[in-house]
Amino acid sequence: MVISGRQTGDHLILSINLDKMVINMEYEKLQNLLAEILEVEPEQIRREKSFVRDYGADSLTLFQILMGVEAVFGVIVEEEELLQWNTVGELWEYLQTGRGITGKGSSL
Repeated sequence: MVISGRQTGDHLILSINLDKMVINMEYEKLQNLLAEILEVEPEQIRREKSFVRDYGADSLTLFQILMGVEAVFGVIVEEEELLQWNTVGELWEYLQTGRGITGKGSSL
């Protein structure tokens, strides 16, 4: 969170940048979702980690991730996109760029 201020007469006007805070909260939502599906602690979810190599995800687990992402982030993901997500970071980048079709739920 970035807070800046300027003096106007007798008043101090504060400006708060919540963008970074919102992004961090959204990433925590992704961490919690993946931790639940992959049966690990949220702190173990790292952007550089591979779903298959590091977390042992199989095709059913990857499909659960797809369904979870759709439900939590309110996007509709094409199955071809799922095959391009090798790491947590690639999934996170996908969500940040908004390439999914927005449906209901929260969006970045």
